[in-house]
Amino acid sequence: MGYISTFALDITACIDQCLKFLIIDKTDWVSVLYSDLQTVTISVTKYNSVYSTGIIDITSSYINKSTTGTVTCNGTDNKVTGTGTLFLSEATVGKFIVIKTTNQAVKIKSITDDTQLVTNQILSAVTNVDYYILDPYINIYPASLGLTSFIDGRYDITFIVTTTTETYTKIISYYNTCSIQCCIIKAVAGLKDYYNCNICDQEYITYVETLNSLYQSLVYNAINYKFTEADTILELLKNLCNQKNCNCT
Repeated sequence: MGYISTFALDITACIDQCLKFLIIDKTDWVSVLYSDLQTVTISVTKYNSVYSTGIIDITSSYINKSTTGTVTCNGTDNKVTGTGTLFLSEATVGKFIVIKTTNQAVKIKSITDDTQLVTNQILSAVTNVDYYILDPYINIYPASLGLTSFIDGRYDITFIVTTTTETYTKIISYYNTCSIQCCIIKAVAGLKDYYNCNICDQEYITYVETLNSLYQSLVYNAINYKFTEADTILELLKNLCNQKNCNCT
């Protein structure tokens, strides 16, 4: 059984209310052939809360093994030529094309027509072989957790790959800090009055400095997998933001 834990600080959730994470990296299941994949599932839980998605099967959205036709690569350029393929409907720019015989997975850069596409890397030479299309990104929306929007906190995403003989598990921890970032931005914007001494209040300046320092400490601890410390700092930041009633929800 393979296992790895990774971290990311998610800022995309602040923009489109979506936790997006990359699962193309096979660091923890490098020996697995794409052709041997049986199921790919995820589950998301929010630390210290009741929110959980349960098990979500993403096998069909992660990798499409029911592609049409075969592909040929000459090994000297980044063009892929299809025979009987339907690239326009079955492939997408930004997704990955997987060559079955070599197990190579490279990003699709452009699609010319149903039988011609270009990748961002040169593939090994193959002739008329099967291929798959893989979507490296998985999106989790608030509704999956029974929420209308993401609440600040740590979200742990468990990603499980099964083959005919093995199970590989990867846990990705995301810190969503949209409300805290909003609070800090508003606090910093208010400094202009204090520095111009329209309102001389050292306490407020110290408050803003504390917010910034704590946020940097949160990022540092999370990046270094010190989740206990990061969770404690996150709660401190929430309390400080709530004191000023910044209306960042």
